[in-house]
Formats: sequence, C-alpha cells, structure tokens
Amino acid sequence: MGWLFNTRPQDKQTFVDECLADLRRHYDIPDSAVRGRQLWVLTDVRQQGRLVIVLYLLDRRDGCWGYRALTEADGPFHYDVPLRWFDRVPVVNQRWRDEVRSRHGLRRKPRPQVGERIIVPAALFPSIAGEWLVYLDLGRKGIGISDGKGTRYRIPAKDIKHVERVAPAITA
Repeated sequence: MGWLFNTRPQDKQTFVDECLADLRRHYDIPDSAVRGRQLWVLTDVRQQGRLVIVLYLLDRRDGCWGYRALTEADGPFHYDVPLRWFDRVPVVNQRWRDEVRSRHGLRRKPRPQVGERIIVPAALFPSIAGEWLVYLDLGRKGIGISDGKGTRYRIPAKDIKHVERVAPAITA
C-alpha cells in the first residue's frame, strides 16, 4: 500500500488525533504511541477478534501530513514499538520481534556514572577511541569524558549505548 496524504495543512498532533479518531470509527484501539514520525497503533480487529500491531509512518509534504500503514507481517524495519504490546498480540513475525527486543536492550543499557572508566569504540569516534574517565553527567546532552591529562570530550546521549564500561563507579 502506498502513501495517503491530507489535502489541508495542519500540525502533526492534529493530524495524529484525526487519524486515531478515524481508526476508532472502524476498530477498537486499546493503545497507541507516537515516536517521532511513527504512529504505533494496537488495533483490535473486530471481525477477527484479535489484536494487530500497525505502524503508520508519518511524513509531511507541502505542509500536509500523510501516512503509510505497515503491519507486523510487513516486517516494518522500525523498532520503536512499545514492548508491552508483545505480551498481548500473537506473534506474526518472530524475526522482527527479536530485533525489536535487541534494540530496546541497547537503549536500556545502564548509563556510565561519574568516576567510572569506559571504552570508546573506534567505530563510534575513531579519533578518541580508547579508555576514558567519565567526569561529568550532562543529563540529556550526554556525558563528559576526560583522559586525566586535561583533554575532554562530550559523548552525546544517543551514543552512550555504544560505550563499554570498564570498572564500577568510584565511591567515597
């Protein structure tokens, strides 16, 4: 199935609200989640009495929002689906679910603490690959690392999941 676009300009939240309202006219929608330009919808197909995971990819052209629907059977190649849905929905694509769980696991890797030593992989930042000391937690902006000789860098929050922890944090 291709893309369907609205013909009037509107903001993303209004478009999502209208999509969900339209879906509710045809299906029971026990849960939904928006992740960037992805609208995940847990759909109860009334005629078949079963739950289905549907991804609506969202895009904007000339101020008008549109979507493309993909089900789990399509192997959507997007992995931000809420994991809590997997217990409620029969497996349709085990390979996709395994990849979703794997990627969720990477995101939930414990954040290195101040005083802890980490290894920065060359694949992430080739110029600073090696062992570093975490000296500052920058919250949503990442962590500050130091070589102990005055050189300091920041690892963005989105890249923290790729570093390896060397030793537990130093406690006083």
